[in-house]
Amino acid sequence: MSNPVRHRILTAALRWLAVALVLRVLAAILLNYPDYFPPNFGSLFLQGREATFTGLYRVAFYAHIVSGPVVLLGGLVLLSGYVRRRYGALHRRLGRVQVAVLLAVMLPSGVVMARDAFGGWPAGLSFLALSAATAGCAVAGVVEARRHRFDRHPRWMLRTYVLICSAVALRLISGAAGLVGVTSPEAAYAVAAWASWLVPLAAYEVAERLPARRPGAAKRPHPPAPSPAGGGGGRPEPDRSSSAPLLRSPLPPRGRGLGGGVSRYSISVTDTPLWKICWRQVRRVLIRLA
Repeated sequence: MSNPVRHRILTAALRWLAVALVLRVLAAILLNYPDYFPPNFGSLFLQGREATFTGLYRVAFYAHIVSGPVVLLGGLVLLSGYVRRRYGALHRRLGRVQVAVLLAVMLPSGVVMARDAFGGWPAGLSFLALSAATAGCAVAGVVEARRHRFDRHPRWMLRTYVLICSAVALRLISGAAGLVGVTSPEAAYAVAAWASWLVPLAAYEVAERLPARRPGAAKRPHPPAPSPAGGGGGRPEPDRSSSAPLLRSPLPPRGRGLGGGVSRYSISVTDTPLWKICWRQVRRVLIRLA
């Protein structure tokens, strides 16, 4: 079996495994609904939360557990290549709903709930950073789609869904810690809160930069050797072994526009840090709304 075929099989297996895990966690969330309507403070998540389960926290909790399954399931549909190819209009409409629910309901409710996270302020800080990173990636994906940069739009939305699936990773890590029998559950939960989104996001960034994923990563054939001078009496062939290009590239250098100035649309996805790109996109949207 050749390496490309093996890579395709492994990629497909990992995708189906991820889908199975998402659906498994989604089913677990839905099956726990009887413990939340009305609230059962003897259940695992609500245990010991009688004092905090009031006011804004109560509203945020119900908004979060209702919007979470919507965003998880909607992301699976939006990432389907079959849906994108066959039902483009559905993909666009569902994408608008997905981003609206994410930015207006799920992330704000998560920020409110982070104040009383189980692992204390370290876990709460992780959920705040997760909400900011998810919002930044989602806004960047929307901006790229509106500018018709459809080579960058899927990458940002895939980053967004990787961060959304931190709920899946958090349950897996927390479950594994419970099986091992950690001495400090709160400390273990705080570590799991950070690892649930930093590790998958780092794995995605590494996979995105693998040579096999890049369109120009295939080994290009060497140009033909220059013909020996003389004999034909014609103009000698240029030295193709030189590092200088024969023709000037029609594209402007990175970070500069067509007029030589800095372009506000030039963003290097591979070289610029992720947090800086997210901040630029969020700042542009805020400036437009102001």
